[in-house]
Amino acid sequence: MKDLIFNELTSTPLATNFSEAFKRVKQFVNTYKKRPSIFSKRIRLETYIGDLQLTVGMSIQGFCNETPQSRTLGSLLLGLGKHPFIEEGTTEEDQYLQNSFSFNRNGREEESIGLAAAHLNDTVCIGFESEECWRDVEHQIVVSNENGIVSTPTVLSISAPNHFHSLVVEEWLERNQPLSLVKSSLEPGDKPLHLRKDHGVEVLKPFAKRLRKSLYVTAIVNSLPFNPNQREFIKSTSSNGLIEIVLTNTDQGLGIVVQTTGRNLIETDAIARILKNQYS
Repeated sequence: MKDLIFNELTSTPLATNFSEAFKRVKQFVNTYKKRPSIFSKRIRLETYIGDLQLTVGMSIQGFCNETPQSRTLGSLLLGLGKHPFIEEGTTEEDQYLQNSFSFNRNGREEESIGLAAAHLNDTVCIGFESEECWRDVEHQIVVSNENGIVSTPTVLSISAPNHFHSLVVEEWLERNQPLSLVKSSLEPGDKPLHLRKDHGVEVLKPFAKRLRKSLYVTAIVNSLPFNPNQREFIKSTSSNGLIEIVLTNTDQGLGIVVQTTGRNLIETDAIARILKNQYS
């Protein structure tokens, strides 16, 4: 499970009045509530969340004392904080100390702890929509080490509920969701087996029957055209669960297309590795 990390850069500019601060906090809370189950209930930041300033004279702690509605919103936030940004004694802390991390905001280079922590922990930031730039999800940071080597990784920072449905976040979620492969309910003999008679069926059919025993194979779809130069057992994988397999020990490069239970490319790739280990 991943922790969301507070993007401290979104704290400024401060809200100009209570009404603006209320809208800012309400959107933040609504965004937090829409987080997918991969994220924990806590939000990492460096200091006590109640000390975060919303306006010149009002912190989140003070915000709780303004109205019944702000008390409800603010009290929820007070229970979410988890610090520090980066766990002590970890390789992520070592990397943070050995490099500098900055973000170009409106032409100004600013140190960015939250975005850096999200990058190092391969997670996502959450923050206020305090400026127009935070309406975007993808943000580039600059990472520099003492040898002058620079990289510019992209970090995701969420500031609105619909951000969780953006393509880049959905792709991140797909990559980071715990892998739970579906097993086929079909018996091996009940799984469809279709092969072209002119593409080495005498070799492919016994192999296909073996493949049908896999818990993750649902059908043998067809034969592949010859691939005499193919050197890898797995020729390709698809997000719809299809895997192309080539018997590299055959001169013609005989191959088949297999339908698996993979529901996305991550799962299909994982099944492909299993098939390779078991049948190549």
